[in-house]
Order: sequence, then C-alpha cells, then structure tokens
Amino acid sequence: MRMLPWPCALVAVFALIVPSRAGMAVEPTPLERGMELFVREWMPDDSRSHNGDGLGPVFNDSSCVACHNLGGPGGGGPASKNVDLLSAIASGQDQADEGVPAGVDLGLKAPNESQIGALRQAGLRLLGNGQRDEGKKKPREANLDALTKVHAGFRSSKSVVLHRFGTDPSYADWHNFVLGAGPNPLDIEAGGRLAHGRGPAEVELATARQMVGINGAMMGGQNVGGFTLLRSQRNATALFGVGALDAIPDSVIEAAAKVDHPEFPRVHGRPARLPGGKIGRFGWKAQVPSLSEFILTACAVEIGLEVPGRSQASPPEAPAYKAPGVDLSAEECEALTKYVASLPRPVESEAGAGREDRAARAGRDTFVATGCAACHTPKLGDVEGLYSDLLLHNLGPDLGDSGFYGGTLPDSPEDGPPSTTPPPDIAQTPLIDSMPAGDRKEIVGATRQEWRTPPLWGLRDSGPYLHDGRAATIEEAIVMHGGESVDSVTRYFKLTARDRWQLQAFLKTLVAPTPTNDPLASGR
Repeated sequence: MRMLPWPCALVAVFALIVPSRAGMAVEPTPLERGMELFVREWMPDDSRSHNGDGLGPVFNDSSCVACHNLGGPGGGGPASKNVDLLSAIASGQDQADEGVPAGVDLGLKAPNESQIGALRQAGLRLLGNGQRDEGKKKPREANLDALTKVHAGFRSSKSVVLHRFGTDPSYADWHNFVLGAGPNPLDIEAGGRLAHGRGPAEVELATARQMVGINGAMMGGQNVGGFTLLRSQRNATALFGVGALDAIPDSVIEAAAKVDHPEFPRVHGRPARLPGGKIGRFGWKAQVPSLSEFILTACAVEIGLEVPGRSQASPPEAPAYKAPGVDLSAEECEALTKYVASLPRPVESEAGAGREDRAARAGRDTFVATGCAACHTPKLGDVEGLYSDLLLHNLGPDLGDSGFYGGTLPDSPEDGPPSTTPPPDIAQTPLIDSMPAGDRKEIVGATRQEWRTPPLWGLRDSGPYLHDGRAATIEEAIVMHGGESVDSVTRYFKLTARDRWQLQAFLKTLVAPTPTNDPLASGR
C-alpha cells in the first residue's frame, strides 16, 4: 500500500473526519478547525477569507504545513524553506552620490579589507540608534531615504523579511534586483547556506558567497546610503510539544538562569526579557513570549494573512497597501493555536538490549559529562525530555547574526546606541561575551551572538540544524558551537571515536512523535 507524504496524509485524514461529522450535522471541533487551517493551501482572494485578500500580497509559502512537516505535521522545515532576512548596519561611510532614483541599479558591492577596517574603527551602529558619529557628513534621514529605496520596511525596523513570492508579477523582478541575481549577489551573513530554488519568475537565486567580516562573523555586505546590508536566514523550527513550552511558568525559566555550572564557568544563560517584563520563549532568539503571538506573527509574515492584532506583510513596491479586511477571525486564530498546542511531545525511543541501545545509554552519560546538559537540560520544570533551559546563551561570533524576525530589537551595548569605545579587533574578539553576567541580565532582547537553547526533543527528525540550517548533521551542529559552549566542544574533540559515536547514538534516540491514524487523538 502506497503511503502518502505527511502533508497529503493529513489533508486526507481531515477530509475523512469533517465530512462524516458534517453528515451527522455536528460542527467541527476547534481542534478540527485548527487542523484544517494548518494544512490549508491559501490562494490570492481566497473564498475562505473574511473580506481579506487571502494569500499575500507577499509570502514565503501558502500553508503552515508546507514549512513544518519534517517528521510529521508540525515538524521543522528543510533549508529550502528558510526565511530570508535583510538587516542594515550603519557603517559610518559617507556616500556623496546617494540620490538614488527608484529602479536604478545601486551598484552595491561587498566591502573590501580597508572598508572593513573603516567600519571597525567607526564602530558598528545598528539602524534606528540615533545620530551618526561626529564628523560624518550625511544626516541619518538621508541615509534612511536611500535605504527605503531598497525596502520601505527599513523606515521602522533594522531588519526586513525578503519574501520569496508575491501575488503581483512585478514582485519577482524586485526580489531578484534586491538579491542581486546577476553580477552583484547579496551574500548570506554568518556563512549560512542558500538553498537554490526557483521563484515565480523561474529565476535561480545567486550562489551564496562568504567572506570574513566584522566581529569575526562570516558575512556578506553591500553598502547603501552609509549602511551595510547583511543577509541572513532562519530555518523553520519543529512545533512538537510547543503547548508544554507555552505552559512553563516564567519563574521556572528564571530559576534555570540561577543554576551554577562549576565545571563550565563560561555558561551564563539569561532569560530573554522583553518590553513590559515578559520572558520570550519562542523563536531562535526567544523574541516571542507566547504561542498565540508566535502563530499570529507567522500567519501575517509567512503567508501574508491579515489577522486580528497583526497586519500582513506589505509589498515593498507598494508599502501603503492595506488589506481590505481580515483573512482569519479571532476564533479561527484561537482554533489554529489550540491545534498547534495539541501537537504531541517527542519522546526518547525506548532502549533495548542491542548494541546501539547500549551505546545510547552510555552516550547519555557522555552528554552530561561533556557539558551539553548545562544548557540542554533534560527537564525544565515539569516538562521531561525537553533538553533546553529556554535561556539565551552567547555562542560566539561565528554564529552571530544581525537579523531580527517578528520580535524585540536588542538594546545591548554591542547592538545599541553609539559609544566612544570602538568594537574590538577581529583577531582579539573573545569567545564569550565580555560583558559582566550581571549587566547582561538587564538587556532587552537578544544580542547578535545570543540564541535561545533549542529543545533537542525530536532532534533526529529535525535536521538541518542551527538557526539557518548550516549544519547538515548532528556532529556538524556540535562542533559549530562557540562562545559559552567552547569548553564542551573542546571536551567533545577529546572524546574517542567510540565515545563520540555513543553520544550521537543517544541524540538519535530523540525522535519526532510517532504519527497516528488520527492526528487529533492527542488533543482529545
């Protein structure tokens, strides 16, 4: 019997459930309505919309399950589904010819070595941090005018999403122009891999290049209006068990930050404190405090749906466009959230008496001995098998990323307002954050080198790994850790080949939930 791929299988199951219930004159349950919305393929001007415009006007895919299906509906996504981000950093370079007419090639180029030095001496200043340093000729407003010719979203944020598709045919030309598909491709920051694909215009994206840049990160940059544009990516995370994460009290996360790790003194995690005192727990930088906010943001940004409290992403070529109405009602958003919250928790596969089972048991001990469990704690509060403290940790400059998506911008010294102290030389950049741990607790939002500890449950079925999917294997993900985790990585390198194999055998017992014939069974 031929097995359907998971997204298709889920649609098929829904088709069996709802008509049969409708035949009995029984309304679908909120979970059933939520599942229908999760797998629905949206269309422009969709009849399912409530006076809205349906899919778009800009979007990354047409359904939730399209990007969340590895290991089953709600799983992570492949690198080909990565979200593209474009961020602007004030470079301090004066450009005399900044009157760039709309539609004219900006002639953007990656900075050379002397320019990198100039950036470093001037100090990096993120967009939105007030006046430029003394002695610069161009006012900030003029720089923003040049930036907004690239994307109008830079008027209010230092990072914008470069959506893959648009409902207007002209969007494909704009998208390829900004990415520089042709002579001047815009590089991906931090060495992230660009998954090749074809957009609506069937234009293959330019090959990602790498160069060593500011703060030791691998990045590519283009200069516009005195700003350096950096491109980065985000990989879709698995949603398994997110209902349990949403229910963890803030006090539990705060308590995790107070735990000392004497064998690993570099480890100093902190809660992702957001404006108003909330603690973030969703997203790669823990930039969103609740599951409902996370889902509403994804609907608006990824699919272009107008939802209560979240406006859909505007087309960059027509930033004043407003949706005529909402695409989802508040009740439908609640049903979608309830369905996602009902997705089962991953569990460790049961160990038997075989060779690999014995190796996995030994690997669990090695996981603790190498210090992995200092951040990837097996239990958080009442949630067993999570393997995360949900704290922010500094993973070093090689994993640094300037992009921010759907959340709070940081106010840290490394990302914040101008100061008289220039950033350190690349060669002298420390592996761990030089800020005292006490000072870091007061920062709002994550810094560029900080990441939320991702839960490891379901790890085996959640590759590729790290925030942009640059690690194709579990071992690649381990050795790419830096910063606070450098001591653990050092211990890993000192392991024998057998011990490494055992550690990886243990990690491969962390599997996605076993699919059932009734995807709604766990929520009933």
